[in-house]
Amino acid sequence: MTTDEFVGSSASQDARDFINCFIQFSGKDKESSLSDRKKEWSVIDRNKIGSISKAEIDTWIREKLVNALGPDRGQQLKELFKSTFLRAYGNAKHISGTKGDTRLSGTDSVTFKEFRIFIAYLCIYALMDDAFFTLKGSFPTDDEKKTRTLSLQEWCNGYSHVNHHGFFALRNILEEDIETMFHKIGKNGSGYIFLDEWCNFLEKTEAKMGTYMGNLLSLGNHSASTIKLKST
Repeated sequence: MTTDEFVGSSASQDARDFINCFIQFSGKDKESSLSDRKKEWSVIDRNKIGSISKAEIDTWIREKLVNALGPDRGQQLKELFKSTFLRAYGNAKHISGTKGDTRLSGTDSVTFKEFRIFIAYLCIYALMDDAFFTLKGSFPTDDEKKTRTLSLQEWCNGYSHVNHHGFFALRNILEEDIETMFHKIGKNGSGYIFLDEWCNFLEKTEAKMGTYMGNLLSLGNHSASTIKLKST
């Protein structure tokens, strides 16, 4: 899968540049994707223990971005999509279960079987974050303490700007439905949509509709003991 196949036309250049650095490693069926993934894995798993830590993946992400886009642009995107990495890592680890697990007991890490899913999640969540902050007008920066919440006004002003991001739930939203949809997403009663609520809503809709993204995201919502993955 290429960036153009994965990313909708309303996505920002930031999202496109970030996803373009990783999407090639997320393919399941292409032999080239598997070969590329094995090469990247050998770079990350230098100790050859069969699993990689959060710190090791974090370093790999920074190096891929910097090598592809230069130190300034690479570091900028690394910071913009920091929460994307944490969410993808948290949902991908332990998907493969414990049978034949190569990770050390008690460690917080990702195995090779989970590596492809982690990369796919990294791209999916980057697109979710991009849609959220497109609605807000910009990503938060180091010197801005913007809360990760979306107001009704921001939603009403920007909903038409994300309808081609690539998510089923954001397509063809009718103007008369926008306020109802806002309260459906933001269930906390605060009058705002939190970023986690936003991602959960998009995840559940994709899963319900059986989309490519939804089928992948459903893996992370199952108990690790019930998931069986082939070597990918």
